[in-house]
Amino acid sequence: MVSFNKLISHRFRGFAPQENTIAGLIAALDFGVQIVEFDIRVAGCGTPLIYHDEYALDKNGNKRYLSDVFAKDLSSIGGTFSYMPSVDALFEAAAKHRNNTCRLLIDIKDFGFEEEINALVHLHGLQDRCVYVSWVPNVLYRMAEIAPHIPLCLSHWPGNPNAQVRALHGVHDAPDGMIPRLPGDYFHGERSGWFVSGGLRGELRNLIAKSGGSVCLPVDMLDADLIQDYQKDGIEVSAFSFIDWKTMTDYASRYGLNEYFIDNKTVFDEHPARFRLASYGTLAPGRSNHHIMDGMTGTWSEGFVRGFIRQVMWDEKNGYPALTPNPNGEKIPVHIFESRDLPDHWARLDAFETDEYARIILPIETESGVIEASIYKSNHKG
Repeated sequence: MVSFNKLISHRFRGFAPQENTIAGLIAALDFGVQIVEFDIRVAGCGTPLIYHDEYALDKNGNKRYLSDVFAKDLSSIGGTFSYMPSVDALFEAAAKHRNNTCRLLIDIKDFGFEEEINALVHLHGLQDRCVYVSWVPNVLYRMAEIAPHIPLCLSHWPGNPNAQVRALHGVHDAPDGMIPRLPGDYFHGERSGWFVSGGLRGELRNLIAKSGGSVCLPVDMLDADLIQDYQKDGIEVSAFSFIDWKTMTDYASRYGLNEYFIDNKTVFDEHPARFRLASYGTLAPGRSNHHIMDGMTGTWSEGFVRGFIRQVMWDEKNGYPALTPNPNGEKIPVHIFESRDLPDHWARLDAFETDEYARIILPIETESGVIEASIYKSNHKG
């Protein structure tokens, strides 16, 4: 079974009517997704925006390049531009959300704006949750200089791109695996990438490994030997994109990928952990708030989660248990409720738990083996 926490919501697809929007981000975070990916393009005025392509359609259906427009004009330009958020606004939404363990894979499409993007990451306190992703190696070379503590991820083609891909992208070839720093201060409004035959070598590979980073490969170009070559140096490998469980689980067994880009929300919906709740507190049978579980039919069992529990007091005599997960922590007893009804009640349960808790998915030790289940961790900072 592929872990829920290895699934990447690719541009929040399926979580909102349009990809790469704040509504999609919030819906994915509400759902409990633990890795999201989104794209940054820079407007002609220098404002970083959340969007994938180098152009979009205005209200009249005309193609306009983001590098030619100003952020202040997005609403009047209309069309796709009207729901294009700024990076600042999306980062603010991510920072305020109670799902504060979700990692953010920030795919940077334009080169020359790294200081501005990194400054926004730090302004919103997201630096410990981010990975800088790019098809543009110069972006990663620069980020390694200004933010060496943040992991880097290179997306590249390990196989020769076909004519259709080359028609849409500027393709640079690295037959020996060595990618140099290209001259120039800006690459703005382009779509390009690298064909790296036999895997990345040299300085960029070393920088990615040193950062604890990864590479991202097209699903139709995967090669087991190449994946193992990266992984032996501590470079994780993800692939884009999957739309169904069968294909994903097949590739998991064949290639041992570290993470999986998902383009279909149904994959998240169908994960077994969505139908399990592990309770270490008052929702469990015989506890004071067990009645909150009314309206659902299911079964209870027992197990353990790893972490630490403390009592958060609301007055001198009364408090509530708060979990801090830690794979090396204590074995904390939990009651596990399994029910097909749970997805229809998560919003109600989240509201009951308040922003003091965030619903995440963790491994649970049981008599029959390790499973994954939803659980509420503490967000208490006091």
